[in-house]
Amino acid sequence: METIKSYLDNMFANMPKTPALIKLKEDLLSSMEDKYNEMKYHGKSENEAIGIVISEFGNIDELIREMNIEVPSPMQPTVPVITKEEAERMIHDKKFFGNLIALGVFLCITAPAIFVLGTTLTGFQIGEDRAATLFLFPLFLMIAIAVGLFIFSGIQLEQYKYLEKPFTLDYSLTEIIRKKKAANLPYFTLKIVAGVVLCILSPLTLISLTVFIDDNDFYGAVGVFLLLVMVATAVTLFINAGTTMDCYKQLLQEGDYTPERKEDKLVGAVASIVWPLTTAGYLLWSFLTGDWHITWIVWPIMGILFGAFSAVVSIVRGDQN
Repeated sequence: METIKSYLDNMFANMPKTPALIKLKEDLLSSMEDKYNEMKYHGKSENEAIGIVISEFGNIDELIREMNIEVPSPMQPTVPVITKEEAERMIHDKKFFGNLIALGVFLCITAPAIFVLGTTLTGFQIGEDRAATLFLFPLFLMIAIAVGLFIFSGIQLEQYKYLEKPFTLDYSLTEIIRKKKAANLPYFTLKIVAGVVLCILSPLTLISLTVFIDDNDFYGAVGVFLLLVMVATAVTLFINAGTTMDCYKQLLQEGDYTPERKEDKLVGAVASIVWPLTTAGYLLWSFLTGDWHITWIVWPIMGILFGAFSAVVSIVRGDQN
């Protein structure tokens, strides 16, 4: 069987890597394997079976003409072919740097949680103003680390920008990626379910500690801390699960990565503006008013509004198509 594959590889070595020719190669390999197995079933030796299969192959140029496959000239650009090594490297890098981004998001969300809890716990001993000043340092340090992780990961992932343009997978790779995607689906589902459950339960900690306990300042700060930590954990799970699944979808060009939707940059462009502004507004509002136990509400509100916006865009684009 390896002899047949090597023979086909040599025959197509000088041909452009167009989707039509890759499909032809896949079909020929399947037909030749079937013929080989048939010859072996009828008692032919391996060398005899391979000789018969290759002798019936025919001329590659004649096959291309018979099937009306257009072969671009050397001056015409062809769609790049992603090899197995490139795909594996891309999956590894996107998972790794996706985890760094998730860590950065976790730090951004938990930084104000630590600020609120630390200020409340030490405010009784050193005064609220001194406590707030003291805990500004870890707050901005955590945000600075997070921004550094975002920038570093973004620069490293720039090398895969070419995947936003049309490409095709090596003929043996598509099925491998599909199997990996199917194997990852249970973990993806578990992480999404766990994240949703954490988001739903997170307000209960704040409500329970502020409504049923009289010392609202202390327990309110604890409630805000637990709420933000639970939300941060949930968002980290979402990013981790989504990054892995997006790797497979991007390589298979499914979902948001189909050729028709690759040019749709609207939602991503809006997100790149909305979330930094939301973070800045949240911090500004919190510092000016000191109402950290209230200002967290901007996150679920903006999440709902942005989700609605994304849904409307999807519906409108679907109607246009």
